[in-house]
Amino acid sequence: MISRLPNRLAARTFLLAGIASCAAAFSVDTALAVFPGENGLIAFSNYDPGNLTGQVSIVTAEEEGTLETLTSTGLLNDVPSWSADGGRLAFYSTRDGNREIYVMNPDGSGQTRLTDDPAFDYLATWLTDGQSLFFASDRDGDFEVYRISATGGVPRKLTDNTALDMLAQSSPACDKIVFISDRDGDNEIFVMDLDGTNQTQLTFNAAMDIYPDWSPDGTRIVFASERPGSNGRDIWIMDADGSNQEILITGPNSDSEAAFSPDGSMIVWSSDRAGGLPSLYIAPVDDVAEAVQVAVPVLKDHRGPDWQPLEPEGGFAEVECPLLVICGDANADFDITASDALQVLRTAVGQPVTCGFPRCDTDDAGSVLASDAQRVLRFAVGQNVILDCPLP
Repeated sequence: MISRLPNRLAARTFLLAGIASCAAAFSVDTALAVFPGENGLIAFSNYDPGNLTGQVSIVTAEEEGTLETLTSTGLLNDVPSWSADGGRLAFYSTRDGNREIYVMNPDGSGQTRLTDDPAFDYLATWLTDGQSLFFASDRDGDFEVYRISATGGVPRKLTDNTALDMLAQSSPACDKIVFISDRDGDNEIFVMDLDGTNQTQLTFNAAMDIYPDWSPDGTRIVFASERPGSNGRDIWIMDADGSNQEILITGPNSDSEAAFSPDGSMIVWSSDRAGGLPSLYIAPVDDVAEAVQVAVPVLKDHRGPDWQPLEPEGGFAEVECPLLVICGDANADFDITASDALQVLRTAVGQPVTCGFPRCDTDDAGSVLASDAQRVLRFAVGQNVILDCPLP
């Protein structure tokens, strides 16, 4: 929860750890988005406040559902997020000494670190096409929203101010990002375009508004709020443009961190209504009074739920997200030859190319510099990453 956010750390930058093989450069494809999908498992943070440890768990979406824990390494594995096809989970872990972003398979196998920085990297969510992720990091001195390729590499910073910006989530149509910011003095909900432009505030009040989640059709956003009259937090819902804000779940206890089911008919959230530590509940969006407790707390804090999409009959809808654009020094980030670069460039421009360092010539007597070819290679091997800045 936001009360457990770490202190802001000094800014750090890192370069790509390596380069994919030339064959991998030709394997870039457009992923499929899932919305709408069938309802699968619920992933959540199984947190033990007694010793400040936690693990990522999954549970079946039914009363007192069957629970399975996917992580065991490190003191804290937290805030899981399903990819849009339900085939991968992102989370953050302290297993390597500080908070970094990891991805894994739904059964817990293939746990792989995605970020590597002395700063805190956490709160990851997937872009709708599964090719990149958003996360929050204080590597520039305060928390900002970043976007990184699903294969790792150099992230792009999407917000840049002295406020706390985090909890970013892609819209189902991959045209907007919802996130929170305290730039006006308390946490409010904002949206922006995929490249970080057109940042627009949706909520305006003196209370905390937090944990936004898109409905699968992209028309509504559910969120938690501490507005007057709440006992901790209540669940609210609004249209995607911020209009028609209304309370959805309230009561004598705290209700927070709501997420839609993939088919849009249900929500899951964390609540302490049973007394003691919070547990997970599910209910139909249109009849939240029919709430069912999903994971019974056993001296654990069950929070941060996210609902797995399963492929619907007829397959997933196809969504193509804008490319991730970053800036950097291709010569520093990659150790490649001009011939490697031109092999990719040949495919990119659709014409035969021959290479003689440092200039590479096309059959029509035109030519390109090796640095230009590296720009293309950066795009190809980055899988949804393109370099967009001057090269030496």
